Amino acid sequence: KIVRNEKLSADMAWNSIEENEWGTSTLNTYLNGEYYNGLDEASKNMVADTKYYLGGNPDYKNLKGEDYYNFERGTTVYPGRSFSWVGQIGLMYPSDYAYTYALGVDNTCYTTGSNCLTDQGGIPTKGWIYNTNSNSTQWLLSPHSLDYSGNFVLSNFGGILDYHTTKALKSIRPTLYLISDIKIDSGDGSEQNPYRLKL
Repeated sequence: KIVRNEKLSADMAWNSIEENEWGTSTLNTYLNGEYYNGLDEASKNMVADTKYYLGGNPDYKNLKGEDYYNFERGTTVYPGRSFSWVGQIGLMYPSDYAYTYALGVDNTCYTTGSNCLTDQGGIPTKGWIYNTNSNSTQWLLSPHSLDYSGNFVLSNFGGILDYHTTKALKSIRPTLYLISDIKIDSGDGSEQNPYRLKL
């Protein structure tokens, strides 16, 4: 699974109508249409069709990485919403962000994602996801299960929050899964010498 390092140049709505159904959202349509079609053929051939999980949660407070992971893969959703979607380009889960603080990197940020703020004892800059996009709030994939248009975001201050309108303009960082037979052509995975992939 890879996450785009930079946000897209323009902020976008998760959905142009107030409805947190990813499968029919305008952002999904854009990412799997115009954005995907703008990739070169070699890149397209590396992208796997993947099941993205759409389980929601009624609150964002006092959750740790494994809590986010469990609700994402659950069946608690706003009535009528889907539990999953299969496609190519998606967004990060809250757990993707929280797990960057696991194994002692930052216990506050891992155990209470909503408190991953310097004034709450966390240091968001320890996590690589926050470092690369620290000055803007970005959309996450997971919906709020008690609100028809609510959705989770990663705030510009480093905390995971729920947000109550999909029509708001937020930063976008496309996320995808690579096909299983990708090989590393060169690089060591560092920022200075990133991996270069090949089929």
